[in-house]
Amino acid sequence: MRNTVTSNRIPYKLFVKQLRFVRGLSCLKLACVTYVFLIAATFNLAQIAAKESTNIYNEAYRIEKISPVLAINLYEKILKQEDISKKIKKNTINRLFFLYIKFNRFEEVFIFNSKYPTDKTRQKKTDQLVKNISLRLKIDESAFLEMVSISLRKDENAKKELLSIYNYYPSSYLLQYIFTIKFQTGDLDSLAYLLSEIPDINPVLKLAYIMKASKISTTATSIEKAIKDAASISSLTEEQKSDILYFYGTYLRNKKKYRQSIRYFHMSASYAKKEEGFLAEEMLEAAKTLFIIGSEKEACSLIQSKIRVQKESDEILNLFCKNKTNLKSVKRSLLNLSEKDDDPIYKKALKVIHD
Repeated sequence: MRNTVTSNRIPYKLFVKQLRFVRGLSCLKLACVTYVFLIAATFNLAQIAAKESTNIYNEAYRIEKISPVLAINLYEKILKQEDISKKIKKNTINRLFFLYIKFNRFEEVFIFNSKYPTDKTRQKKTDQLVKNISLRLKIDESAFLEMVSISLRKDENAKKELLSIYNYYPSSYLLQYIFTIKFQTGDLDSLAYLLSEIPDINPVLKLAYIMKASKISTTATSIEKAIKDAASISSLTEEQKSDILYFYGTYLRNKKKYRQSIRYFHMSASYAKKEEGFLAEEMLEAAKTLFIIGSEKEACSLIQSKIRVQKESDEILNLFCKNKTNLKSVKRSLLNLSEKDDDPIYKKALKVIHD
């Protein structure tokens, strides 16, 4: 009787089926692993971004205790991050709002509120701000709020609506608010329209527009010609003369004509209104220019009297003249400002830190 041998070999067809199944299973596993990996990687990136936002917030909060104005740019940077925890975002919004109020950046308050809905505390502060500004401008609160709302729009109808409000309340200060908001939002087209429709517009506002437009368009009106035209107006007030000279000093500094720039800032100060106990803003700009070119002792000698810190560059010189090692404590802010703006004072401050 023949012995029957049972083979351990898998029949070919069954083997192929099993192989296909194993391959399919492997591909499925690979796909799952890849998917899990991608989710994990995305999650890790979000964690890293959230951690970075937290780090920037902590640094901004630390710097705020040293110099509130130099914390602003870091808080603003946080809100541009993609992944922020709800707590950090809420705290950042609150800190920024109150810093804008503190440094009289009222146009930024209104722009800010349009992006981030107000809570009860912020709304109460905003209502008081609107009331104060409206009283000063001698305009109804509702009309002022309407002006702000329209200024934040960039459509064609908004231009005509703004012109109508101005014609009803022909206030130069109201127009300044419109211009400032439009400068902040980058809506130069609307300003060009207003300039064309208001023949007796303040020449300083026209000059400010031209200087802003020249940074964007090479076809913009020559700044030198615009300054010459503005300065030739016989009916200029002392304040307007000061402003025009100030703009020219700023223009010359941007052109690296530093000594000429200083001279025009001094001339601007001679026409400016004096605020008792405080150094004139024009003289502060002259001091900054001296600081930029390395005349540090001369720069600090100009700011012996108290200065009103309004801008980041004001504080940089203020900190340096008190004790230049102070600048090291706000280095993160200086680095961020230098990346955002090509103002030479930021580069000079960083150089002082590294020397």
